Order: sequence, then structure tokens, then C-alpha cells
Amino acid sequence: MNQKPLPEVKTFSAPYWSAAREGRFVIQRCKACGAYNFYPRPFCPQCFGLELDWLEASGEGEVLTYSVVYQAPYPSYAPDVPYILAVIKLKEGPQMMANVLNCPKEAIKVGLKVHVCFEERQGAFKVPQFTPIG
Repeated sequence: MNQKPLPEVKTFSAPYWSAAREGRFVIQRCKACGAYNFYPRPFCPQCFGLELDWLEASGEGEVLTYSVVYQAPYPSYAPDVPYILAVIKLKEGPQMMANVLNCPKEAIKVGLKVHVCFEERQGAFKVPQFTPIG
């Protein structure tokens, strides 16, 4: 089983991680201004509204920028080196950082279309990552 570090789950981010465990990708949307938000937080960064809904996201996006990582930050990442760390612009608008899996380093490029997948870690914890479309 993958022994990579687990994210710290806060009260306001629990719905995100709970959905991920079920293989669903959700993001927040502000009830006041309608903005989609990522990363999970207790308020809207656009209007500072406090009423946020969790909506099923498309899981689609594109690579805005990336880095090929050759030095593992922890021993548990060593088997993955080299791996791709990217900033993904989600179809809904927000950006997030994630790994791009199942993609040779020679194939990664800005604008690459990707979709969400889930990397399982210890305790049935799942972390959203991305893989190329097609």
C-alpha cells in the first residue's frame, strides 16, 4: 500500500475528502456570487461569502504549467521518480496542483487535456490526481 503522506482533513474540507474516497471529484461553489472555488476553505475568496455548496465537478482540465520531479521529497515518493507535478486549470475555472499519472515525461505539455483519477493511499484514502485524455 502507498505510504505517501496524507492531507490534513479540516472540518470545512471533509466533504471534499469524503467524496474523493467514493471516487467523486467535488469543488465548492459560492451561493452568493456563484464562483467556483478550489482549494476547499470556509469562505468564498471572491466575495467572502460564507455559504458554499459542494458540486460534482466535470473532472476535466488542462495543464497550465508543470515540472518533472527527479528528487523525491520523501522516501515514499522514490518509486515514482521521475514524476510530473502540474498546475491544472479545471473546466469550471479554478486551478489546482496535482500529479499527472500515466503520462511519459516526453508527452507532457502545456495545454494537455487531462481528467481526474484517484490515487489510493493507506486507510482507503484517495487523492485526486490527473491522467491525459485519450
